[in-house]
Amino acid sequence: MILLLRLAWLGSSLATAVAFPAAQHADAAAAKMEWTESLLYSFNDTQSHPDGTRPIGVLAADSQGNLYGATNTGSSYNTQTSCDCGAVFKVTPQGVETVLHFFNGSAGNDGSFPASGVIVDKQGNVYGTTPTGGNTACNNGCGVVYKIAADGTETVLHVFAGGSDGSNPMAPPITDSKGNLYGTTSSGGNTSCLSSGGCGTVYKIAANGTESVLYAFPSGGSDGLYPQSSLIMKSGALYGTTAQGGTLNPSFGTIFSLTKGGAETVVWNFCNATGCEGAYPTPQQGVVMDKSGNLYGAVGGGIGYGIVYKLSGNVETVLYTFCSQTNCTDGWYPNTPALVRKYLYGTTQYGGSTDNGTIFEINRGGAYSVLYSFAGGSNDGCYPSASPLHLRSGFFGALGSCSTGDEGAIYRVGK
Repeated sequence: MILLLRLAWLGSSLATAVAFPAAQHADAAAAKMEWTESLLYSFNDTQSHPDGTRPIGVLAADSQGNLYGATNTGSSYNTQTSCDCGAVFKVTPQGVETVLHFFNGSAGNDGSFPASGVIVDKQGNVYGTTPTGGNTACNNGCGVVYKIAADGTETVLHVFAGGSDGSNPMAPPITDSKGNLYGTTSSGGNTSCLSSGGCGTVYKIAANGTESVLYAFPSGGSDGLYPQSSLIMKSGALYGTTAQGGTLNPSFGTIFSLTKGGAETVVWNFCNATGCEGAYPTPQQGVVMDKSGNLYGAVGGGIGYGIVYKLSGNVETVLYTFCSQTNCTDGWYPNTPALVRKYLYGTTQYGGSTDNGTIFEINRGGAYSVLYSFAGGSNDGCYPSASPLHLRSGFFGALGSCSTGDEGAIYRVGK
């Protein structure tokens, strides 16, 4: 079972990129500076120019400023396969795109249809997941974890088998200093859970390639159901979110922590009511943590049209409620923001001046501003699906499909 909670697919067009100065934070002077956008690369998948279609999820960058990501669809037009199964790509700071790998579905246990972005290690290896493909024990395949070396060689690190092993990962893994990978599957694990084929798992893939399930969410859902987010690791513990479940009734998802030994704790229950506002944590990205141990994240439902929250111990503070304006020019359906020093930077998939999505900034006191509203069309793009990646030269991310023939774009926004 794969849960895709209001996941927006993507698209746009190409414009020449100009390097931006280092991103500055909002203050009285910076607020007067105009944020501008350019499209670093536009996808145009054709038989003569196969490059993938519809980029999805958060981007990653290496030390040279090259960007890496995945497309949900796209084909190499190989006559041996008809699978339009997606790709992993690299885009240079100058806007030159290279496809590192086209997925082939179940052929050779390869994955298909990535639903999220990727991570990159210091050696330039790219890691990610696909929710389908691989083992055909699941409908359309149970999903895989993959590694792509700098030369484009793909290695399938693990093929999920369904059942107790877990299935359908929806977010990229994270890695520790020893080369171990950690991630979540949105189903599988405890197969008695709600008779749904399992309520999801947290898994580990050791540096030697051995996979183990650290935690399988149990039947009943009190610990959470269907984790779809990536994890963070702080002081040896893992933190993430579940799309549903919790101890409250009705239950609208959780934040959980997990020791490396597999001991799980529910950190927070969302309940769509005063005191625990919000419902359904946004997929792909879970939470971020500051140096004081406070957690930040976003939910797409509940009070208003989504919120950004802060969790300090067992006290939740709603930093911002979206669509507080009647025409939603502030945006709606936020993605979990990135934490950059004292500010949160995120995107909304919809809303803004033309309802094509926004990039926003929130300080830790909850002061909110729209940095940029996407205008749609082939020259500007629409529907960002993840928080922006912050580099010295600006903010970068993937955009969605605005119209027929629009296959997605990589944007750059700065001052």
